[in-house]
Amino acid sequence: MKKRNRLSAFFIILCLIFGFSSFAETISVDFYASISDSKDTNMIRMTENLYFSQLNSLEGFSVADKRPTEWQKGDEGDENSIVFFAEIQESPDSAGWICILNAISRATGERKTSVKIYDSYYKILLDAKNSLLSLLTSVSGEEDNSEQVEQSSSSSQKALSIETIAGNWTGEQFIEKIVILRGGKGFVIYKNGASMTIQVSISGSSVHIQQVGRPNASYYPELPREIALAVARTAPPIEWELSLIDDDTLSGKKSTLEPSNTPLGASEASIEVEWQRKK
Repeated sequence: MKKRNRLSAFFIILCLIFGFSSFAETISVDFYASISDSKDTNMIRMTENLYFSQLNSLEGFSVADKRPTEWQKGDEGDENSIVFFAEIQESPDSAGWICILNAISRATGERKTSVKIYDSYYKILLDAKNSLLSLLTSVSGEEDNSEQVEQSSSSSQKALSIETIAGNWTGEQFIEKIVILRGGKGFVIYKNGASMTIQVSISGSSVHIQQVGRPNASYYPELPREIALAVARTAPPIEWELSLIDDDTLSGKKSTLEPSNTPLGASEASIEVEWQRKK
């Protein structure tokens, strides 16, 4: 009798275990090719493969390998899936690497990013799994995590410094957000999926921000694609001259290209912009 009871209890426990597991929701992730301008293609592929293998090892995620295709806005897929891709660039002032992880919910269009700077591949290896899990759970809605960006919190100091403006900003029509890091580096993340590295400096009461790195037609979403491809290579770096209006507002002018009736179809322009701190 006791043996039968023990067997019954064991059977019930097995049913509970498998019953609960059957209700566990699996999150689908579409893994796209990494984006990079680096000539060290071996390093880029190694890092991409690292992220793919680490993502495959995470419980609760089902990964579809979309490589070697790069993600483009409007790509078809399961409406409940998450788009994932990495942007890997060489750090302009060190021998390290800048890794931008992107996760986009197809259902809501919400985009989360994780921006980190590593001085060696070994440190990317150590951090990859935790970075992926934190990012993907935040965009899947399981956790309400803020973007995992190396930055300082808002400062209440009156003196203008990099520390007072470090953080996430938004405000331009074609830009998802601007990330300013404490060291004076940063990133502009466009709604079309492109990202631009920027250098930030302070002069008196002015904030000067300038594009760093190679030109890219995707930095000019205001222009028709054919025109942007034609003029981007010879265009001067995009720049911003801004002033801190209050703790959460930067306002000023942006030097860029805009559509025109010239033979090239575009000309240099200075346009008014206003950024708001993203909380």
